[in-house]
Amino acid sequence: MKFLSVIALLTASILTLASAQLEPIVADQAKSTNAGGGTFTASPNYVGSASDSSFAVIQGSSFTPSTTQGPAMVVSKTGYSKAFNAFAATAFKRSSLPRARATAIYGEATDTVGGNLSFIEGARLQATLRSGQHGAAYGAVIVAGTASAPKGPVTPSYLIGVESEVDDQIGPDAPSFRYFDKNNFTASYVATNGNGGGTRYKVDAAFVTNPYSIKPYRTGLLLTEGSIDDTGIGFRSGLSVVNGIDMSAATISGSAFKSPGFKIDGSGNATLKAVQLSAFRVATLPNCGAGATGALAFVVDAKAPGYNAPLSGGGSTRTLALCNGTRWTAH
Repeated sequence: MKFLSVIALLTASILTLASAQLEPIVADQAKSTNAGGGTFTASPNYVGSASDSSFAVIQGSSFTPSTTQGPAMVVSKTGYSKAFNAFAATAFKRSSLPRARATAIYGEATDTVGGNLSFIEGARLQATLRSGQHGAAYGAVIVAGTASAPKGPVTPSYLIGVESEVDDQIGPDAPSFRYFDKNNFTASYVATNGNGGGTRYKVDAAFVTNPYSIKPYRTGLLLTEGSIDDTGIGFRSGLSVVNGIDMSAATISGSAFKSPGFKIDGSGNATLKAVQLSAFRVATLPNCGAGATGALAFVVDAKAPGYNAPLSGGGSTRTLALCNGTRWTAH
């Protein structure tokens, strides 16, 4: 009887949403441990309350939590139309005061007990293909833009599709990437391929700029001032790859690499201010074979070197060494 009463109350409340402010609706689970219904508890960053909500479904409380896996509310739709939504939320901001904001959907999960290998998620969105050919699944599509037909002048300061933030108020500061610990780290973005063990195949990339964009981006990856204090792009020592950075398939009209005092053009020609070579003894020079033809080194113990003559060690002369494909010669 309690379940039927809750259904009747929910139905009546939904029918009168447009005309009246509703009292929060407390939905008790079928086998409740608290018997008296749920109690709203504000999360650390949620500034609203249930008392001024038009519609609220609350299950469990801090003192008598729900013990079932089922959600407090389910919204489901199976459709045949060309396009439909199972759930829609809209928000309209009418205030231009400083720090004013409008949020269509807010979610916050709060952990008060911890636990090994346990975790919380602010949101989980998943798209799954079960059958059919040539389908496409997008876990989430997030868009920030301007109206195609604005009602007045629009001059945005920012248009940001996704902002991912980490708010660590405990510390300490993270170490250099050289000391990265894969079992204990913080990051604003993590790309995962089959963390649950279900993935059988390798996917194309952790990040891709859409080749079907209507307009190209000005910059593929931009690291801005004040945002990085140690390393722009780091490769961990445990990483094993075929190529660190491969631009061989691209058409480069300017510079393949460019920094103050150093530049490599699209053809591989380098322009730089100075080169400091590592010092070798003749006996420790790398192997000089056909694959090393043209390699240049610096030796510190050449003995009576003659120009373009084979090098021998045991002396004290410092000179350049060139691999001619067969042996190291003095230069």
